[in-house]
Amino acid sequence: YAGRDLFLNEEDFFRFYGRESYERDEAREAQADGKFRVYRPRAAQALDSPFYVRWGLAQMTLPFHEGPTKAVELLKKAVDLDPRSFSAWYYLGRAHEGAKQPSEALSAYAEAAKVAPETPEAHNRLGDTFARLKLYDAARVEWDTARALTRGEKAEAPNPKVQTPNKSQ
Repeated sequence: YAGRDLFLNEEDFFRFYGRESYERDEAREAQADGKFRVYRPRAAQALDSPFYVRWGLAQMTLPFHEGPTKAVELLKKAVDLDPRSFSAWYYLGRAHEGAKQPSEALSAYAEAAKVAPETPEAHNRLGDTFARLKLYDAARVEWDTARALTRGEKAEAPNPKVQTPNKSQ
């Protein structure tokens, strides 16, 4: 376990996640190394949007590293490479939340909802973020949209930490 030095570059990422993850990448080359298999990209084209999404998510889970700030940087690369990627926009919003940037999170979630309007998760996160910014009417609209999109399935519950005041208060 490399501690602070984990994921300092793309090669470290491939060593860590190479076996199960990133299987859709046709540009990687497998090399047998003892018991482990290490995947290396043949060219820079291997660094596509899903790569940066996974690498950004890994950074969000490492508090001793640059954490959410590094995740934001990596997920912005993912969005630049594929602006139609729901995952890139959605997790960019999550990274902005982790970096305590609610306005930027709101923009990212709005883009995720624009890219995949039928996905309730983005609308639910939009509602949570609007509520954190004390924009309660907009939050209710997004939560209602998320609820309607689930069509009777169990919706992701609104964040219990966000309290929306009654209009009578």
